[in-house]
Amino acid sequence: MSANVSFYEGHGAGSHFDAGAASGRHSGKKRKQNDILERMVEHVQFSTAEQGKNAQVLADAISGVNKKFMVGEKLEQLEFDNDEVVQVAVKFANNAQTEKVFWDLKNSHKSGYVRSILN
Repeated sequence: MSANVSFYEGHGAGSHFDAGAASGRHSGKKRKQNDILERMVEHVQFSTAEQGKNAQVLADAISGVNKKFMVGEKLEQLEFDNDEVVQVAVKFANNAQTEKVFWDLKNSHKSGYVRSILN
């Protein structure tokens, strides 16, 4: 019976058993570290893709490629004065859906829509 006691107290073969348990703890820790690293990589990849999209939107806005970014010019074409252009721009900034509706309308309807926003 004393041989069993020494086995569990870390003597002889027991030390090998404890090393195996410690190894299992290390592999669990490694697994957690790998999981964290994988999530970090995914986050960086997602963030990079989002930054690329944002950079493209900004570049389009600066260059005027996307006509939706030329709200002021469009409103001037529709013969709205500067104060009205600013008021509408503020409304669009506060409510993206309002701006989306504006751009989805035919040009012949845009003026009436803007007048309804201003009233």
